[in-house]
Amino acid sequence: MTKLFVRFQSVKQGINHKISTPLLVDIQAWNNSRNGAVQLMRWRDTHPALAQKMDEIKGMLNATLTNDTGITQKEFADIIDHVIYREARHAHKQREEEAKQPSLNEYVTQFLDQIASGARHTDRGRNYASSTVRSIRHALHQLTLFGQDVQREYDFEDIDMAFYYDFTAYLKRKGYSVNSVGKCVRQIKALLHAAELDGLSVNPAWKRKQFKGTRIDVDSIYLTLDEIQKMMAADLSDLPAEYEQARDIFMVGVWTAQRISDYNHIRKEDFEPLTINGREITCLNIRQRKTGAKVSIPCNKPLKAILEKYDYHLPHLQDQVINRDIKEVARRTGATLMYLAGIDIYDIMRITGHTTPAMVKKYIKADSRFYTVATHEAIDANWTVGFKNKHKFFPYPTSVMDKNPNLIQNPEW
Repeated sequence: MTKLFVRFQSVKQGINHKISTPLLVDIQAWNNSRNGAVQLMRWRDTHPALAQKMDEIKGMLNATLTNDTGITQKEFADIIDHVIYREARHAHKQREEEAKQPSLNEYVTQFLDQIASGARHTDRGRNYASSTVRSIRHALHQLTLFGQDVQREYDFEDIDMAFYYDFTAYLKRKGYSVNSVGKCVRQIKALLHAAELDGLSVNPAWKRKQFKGTRIDVDSIYLTLDEIQKMMAADLSDLPAEYEQARDIFMVGVWTAQRISDYNHIRKEDFEPLTINGREITCLNIRQRKTGAKVSIPCNKPLKAILEKYDYHLPHLQDQVINRDIKEVARRTGATLMYLAGIDIYDIMRITGHTTPAMVKKYIKADSRFYTVATHEAIDANWTVGFKNKHKFFPYPTSVMDKNPNLIQNPEW
């Protein structure tokens, strides 16, 4: 092997530059390539990288011939260096950028600060809901605790399948359910996705199908209307005030089918009287904090009575008390009772904020319909047909009333 020399000559411009390069060439193979077009093509096919560099150098030097003054020896050397050392410069720049890249722990801190302050938005351009921020913060805290447990500081390149198996096993040892483990994994994947969008170098293992946040259906409960009525009638006067307040907050969740973060901030000005087909109703307008969606909810007398009791300022119990006594049961109960009362599933979607009928059906807990406008359809489907007292508690949707003008709206609506 011998070094390759580059020579550039132009009689017209008086140029005769020559320079040695670090490129190596097999002199015998090179000489054979000069014996004809076939041999030259064979050599180029055998040495594609070297041939490409030579072509690029030749093209750049020939382009200078349009300059009447020619090029200097230094300019000639700069052209050669530009082509030959380009990959080395790129690799060096990449190493410098990687050295500047924040560590995973540094990025976690930065990310949490941004979503909490509003500096970073969701994919829909909205601020992160406070409940979402808490969920992300909890998941990333578990990542930190896991690193401390195994006495290792994980960085972006370390988040591979081995990490996934070790981390999920760690959470299971701590007693986390399948869904809780899956939620932590999904939050970590969201963090890594954000890091990639920010231009950071991340191990691509998180994109693999096996690196998943598992979610399974659980047996969530809802209360029947009879149970709701018994709860409302219960005498809690001998118990601390928090019990009655928790019940009232729970009932607001049932009648609105909203999240706690939404109905905790109801104000008197959120109510709007409407007249539809000659019937006067009152609607509660809420903008959901998690999704940003605006929903309008028909308001019944029990809901208004509870809100008037507190002058439209619901008491704020401690988070752990709310989570213990209320949680998601209230919202799921409200949505399920609407469904059982025959309210159209698309109307339920407009109230709960779900985006598809499938999401609503998965969320509610009802495996049969107790009401339908067309009775023969219900009989054909083996549904239980007929009205019961509990089915009169929610209003018939306007679409149903329009189909049957003889239908009398349920009381208190």
